[in-house]
Amino acid sequence: MPELPSADESVLLVDAWNRPIGDCSRRIMRRHMLRHRATYVLVIDSQQRLCVQKRSGQKDYCPGWWDLAAGGVVNVGESYRLSAERELQEELGISAPIQFLREFFTFGEDGGRAFGQVFVCPWQGDIHRQAEEIDAVEWWTAADVSRQRASITPDSWLAWQIYRQQPPSVSVSVGQRLQCQQQLWQIQAMFTDLQGESMAVLSDSKGRCETIAVTTLQAICRDGDTLMPMFATVT
Repeated sequence: MPELPSADESVLLVDAWNRPIGDCSRRIMRRHMLRHRATYVLVIDSQQRLCVQKRSGQKDYCPGWWDLAAGGVVNVGESYRLSAERELQEELGISAPIQFLREFFTFGEDGGRAFGQVFVCPWQGDIHRQAEEIDAVEWWTAADVSRQRASITPDSWLAWQIYRQQPPSVSVSVGQRLQCQQQLWQIQAMFTDLQGESMAVLSDSKGRCETIAVTTLQAICRDGDTLMPMFATVT
């Protein structure tokens, strides 16, 4: 089966702290299960129906399954929001404001590892699907989604659960200690960077320091079944 042109796109790779470390083709990322970023845009109409897309049979991940969200892998040089807006326009022909909901970290059933961000887009207009990527588009109720659970991509199902349940994020604060396997880290400081992102400074018993976004820290702390945690909160 021929691959889609997107298999050769250059995607951003990240480390366990969601920091950029390089890039590779989408094909290589899938083959070696490399850690990356992904976006999920839930399109909701005035009747609270969800716009769902049947994935092309040529897709490398879950061909022929139903996606509950537009979006995809974040490419090199893109922010989460820019990637989400681009994918929304390319896949569904929608150019509209999107609202950030939450960040999460997941291991896909294919072994893929991604830091995902979920967005919501209220939409009442027409849909123009990207024919080479999407075989069909439908509007589903929450009951429809539940009935079709077995044919829905695992990661978009998590994005839907985040939207439906909207569990509270892990609270982080200065002085809090976090257990990572046998290593104990402590949050030493928090600040806002030049882009307006809330950041946390962590140190371990050996004096090593790490600075990461608070949303990333929340995503890799223990917080229910939708996440694969790196940290357990100690205090």
